[in-house]
Amino acid sequence: MVPRDTLDRDFGGSAEITGYRRACAGDLVYNTMRMWQGAVGIAPEDCCVSPAYVVLAPKGGAVSEFFVRRLRESTMVQHLKAWSHGLTEDRLRLYYPDFASIRLQVPHPDEQRKIADALSALDAKISAVAAQITHMEVFKKGLLQQMFV
Repeated sequence: MVPRDTLDRDFGGSAEITGYRRACAGDLVYNTMRMWQGAVGIAPEDCCVSPAYVVLAPKGGAVSEFFVRRLRESTMVQHLKAWSHGLTEDRLRLYYPDFASIRLQVPHPDEQRKIADALSALDAKISAVAAQITHMEVFKKGLLQQMFV
């Protein structure tokens, strides 16, 4: 989810938001037309989202970051696809009543937070190592160019 004005895209000049849904910071938001591809995110701030999205407010201490990761797991995405309706794959929709009927076993919110934090820390480490690899590849390329000059 990103602010509309940050996109290099023409929306036809329409600022009409009739039918749009309000999402509060931390809400889970999923695209009914792309949930079977893992199109779910967390609202970074209070905002409005297209009617094509479903807004889910965490309750009972539920941790949005945990659920985003859970809902993007490949096995879960396949499960969500099975619950989606449409004539062809590119027309599949996961409507809220179907989504709401899916039962998941989830840990206590304290454990959800620990899992989400641990996975975020791993992601940060992976990004740092990827940046190091990129830096070293540039360094190596520079050394190789110096060898043949």
